[in-house]
Amino acid sequence: MMMYIYIIMKRTQIYLSDVESGTLKRRSRESGRTVSDLIREAIDLVYLRNPREVLKVLEATAGAWSGRTFDGASYVDSVRPGRVAALHAKPRR
Repeated sequence: MMMYIYIIMKRTQIYLSDVESGTLKRRSRESGRTVSDLIREAIDLVYLRNPREVLKVLEATAGAWSGRTFDGASYVDSVRPGRVAALHAKPRR
């Protein structure tokens, strides 16, 4: 069974500075995505973010580190391998 999803899009025209246009073109090349897709993603992130969803995530993760007997820096030091751990263990001046 094939399912078709139709997304209605509206064509629009915007004016961008040379810097904005160049940045979008560069990001498009780097990511392999279209400039239109990058613009739509930016609009989604800035203007269509659902505050209730953000609040749900914050509530679900609040206090996630509580009850631990060590701090974040100690944990990171405990999982760093060999040479990197030694470099970071030296006192900084």
